[in-house]
Amino acid sequence: MEQILSRQAASEAVQDHGWRYLLGSLQTSVPVGTSAQAISLAADAVAVCGDDADRHLRIDVRPDRVVFTLQSLDHATVTTRDVELARRISATAGTSGFLPEPGMGTGAAPRSVQLLEIAIDALDIAGIRPFWKAVLGYTDEAGAGGADDPLVDPLRQGPAIWFQ
Repeated sequence: MEQILSRQAASEAVQDHGWRYLLGSLQTSVPVGTSAQAISLAADAVAVCGDDADRHLRIDVRPDRVVFTLQSLDHATVTTRDVELARRISATAGTSGFLPEPGMGTGAAPRSVQLLEIAIDALDIAGIRPFWKAVLGYTDEAGAGGADDPLVDPLRQGPAIWFQ
């Protein structure tokens, strides 16, 4: 059964496999040489994730690297299933001769993995949250929907918005 992990537990579970815990997700960046290699590696990752790929895996494919992000869509955080998928993806990348790079890169990629969140300081969060939700076309974070809870991009492209 899928269990939600604490930040520390998630981080410790994947650090030896080339992944980092970032803002409620696991991320790694895998350098490649060509777009064809990137697409092949992405396809291999989807294959090893199987049916879980659609509910856990996001992939950013570029000619020089593939960035993998794992997070349970049902829980909006990292679970034991995400850790297992991270290990599978790392093993698949290694078999293909690629090594995940979670930390600070060098040269053209000084930050191999990163995420952005935006915090909005407000006196009346419940009063302004609906405005930002409508203007941005965002939705409630999975499992949240209260007046103080974060908003997320349903396409998972924009930064999360939270209020303080």
